[in-house]
Amino acid sequence: MLTLALAAALVAAPDAGAGSPGQLRKDFGACLNKFVEASVKDRLAPDAFTTAAKAACATKEAAFRKSIVDADLRMKIKQAEAEENANMQVEDYVVNAADKYAGYVAEAPKPAEAPTLAEAPK
Repeated sequence: MLTLALAAALVAAPDAGAGSPGQLRKDFGACLNKFVEASVKDRLAPDAFTTAAKAACATKEAAFRKSIVDADLRMKIKQAEAEENANMQVEDYVVNAADKYAGYVAEAPKPAEAPTLAEAPK
């Protein structure tokens, strides 16, 4: 019973706390979300948004990617497969951010449509 509890604690440990894959995942997601919200007013084309988002969150992405690869390698997964797993997870986050951005841009009034202070209803 003690062995089972110890094994469970060891499995859970890498995904808890600062620098853990779980925290680095949250950090990368938060960076992308912040970039989405800040970029709506710029109305970038979808491909330009993706490029800019990757650049804005490159440090968080690199840390997240490394944590995935390192965790997979600790589980004896081959390097190439670990890197592919990391690529897929990062790509999922970027695609989701781009989709979210596109939705926000579609819903946001275009600058010419936004009322000015003089035109705002009283």
